[in-house]
Amino acid sequence: MINYAMLHFWELPPDTYVKINVEVVREFILKVLEIFDKRVNKGRRDKALVDWLFERSENHKVWKKKYDRRQIHYWRNGNFIPLWVIIELSKLLNNKNILKKIERHVIAFKSRSGRTIHSFKNRQQFPLRITPEFVSLYFHLIGDGYVGGKKSTASYFQKNHGAREQFLQKLKNCFGDFTISSKSYENCVVEFPFIIARIIKKYLRNNGFYSADSKLPKIIYNLDRLSKVAGLAAIIVDEGNIDDTIMIGMYNYDLIVQLRELIISLGYKCGKVSERKTVWNFSISNKSLNLFKNDLNNLSKSFPTCDLSFKRINFDILYEIHQRGTDNTVYNWDIIEKQICDLLQNKELTCPEIRVLLKLEFNTAISHIALLRFLRKMRRNEKIKHNLNGNTLEWYKDSAIFLAHQT
Repeated sequence: MINYAMLHFWELPPDTYVKINVEVVREFILKVLEIFDKRVNKGRRDKALVDWLFERSENHKVWKKKYDRRQIHYWRNGNFIPLWVIIELSKLLNNKNILKKIERHVIAFKSRSGRTIHSFKNRQQFPLRITPEFVSLYFHLIGDGYVGGKKSTASYFQKNHGAREQFLQKLKNCFGDFTISSKSYENCVVEFPFIIARIIKKYLRNNGFYSADSKLPKIIYNLDRLSKVAGLAAIIVDEGNIDDTIMIGMYNYDLIVQLRELIISLGYKCGKVSERKTVWNFSISNKSLNLFKNDLNNLSKSFPTCDLSFKRINFDILYEIHQRGTDNTVYNWDIIEKQICDLLQNKELTCPEIRVLLKLEFNTAISHIALLRFLRKMRRNEKIKHNLNGNTLEWYKDSAIFLAHQT
């Protein structure tokens, strides 16, 4: 079993706000106040403490605020308290174990004006574990994520409901429970607490999440194998395409080169990086499918959210075709023609959609290029028709659909 690295709560950004069990935080602050009792008159200790904190705030590059004495009472009652305040107060007690004790009793955290992230139901919230799920979140964010802006927002765009749900579950598995905007979620966007993106950035020491100028942080190359595979799976979900091979493409040349190097470090074979319509891409050789499938299966046993999501079916089709050998396969085209006609009853489908449905409904695995050629043959024989919808070619069979396009 892998002993994953831990991220303690005192390693979070200093302007994080944490909520601690009321009895623990009350005992902690009372011990600090006892120290100030010896420095000033008892009636002035609260003011002396907030003045002392005001001076110490410069050490943490946080929003400098002049607290009043009522703030001490507010914190003692178990309300949110800035992390940097806890760190500074702990230094006064000269007790190395005090932060570890407090960590066991953290029940929530957030940024100053952000959404609250509550503790896990079955285990303590901190320290956070740097698992493959944690790592995959970084790759999702450089893929289809958005972090930044004047409102300090963080979000992830994904049209597929299953992949969107997996991303949300990864967030909650790694950091805790929080609420989301149901309206945004229905519009394919997962909005999540900004502090999560800041924690990922701080731990990985990356330069940001904007895919146009992102670079893989050095720490990624030193991670365990399953964490690297989780990152690969995440980038394929967002930026990959699986037809007759696995292709990954992005606009950032430096990033795509780094991704290729990372994948090669896993022992996979990759094609050269090439440019197509301003997008840099490379393929993962079908010779590496066995190794990739084995890695995915090992990863999914412990972290089921880190698989290929809705693209797993495409991978399984590709793997099956590769295993049996396309050169030695003779398709029963009469049966496949009937299956295609059944699928196109009262609907329009793209070639990739037909390919997936053939596998799901008839257990027929066929290569993309072979299917596309057969669809064109069926069209020449006037068995089906097609319609160009934007840049997408959609196939259909019924006369009702044909008449609709004529109008």
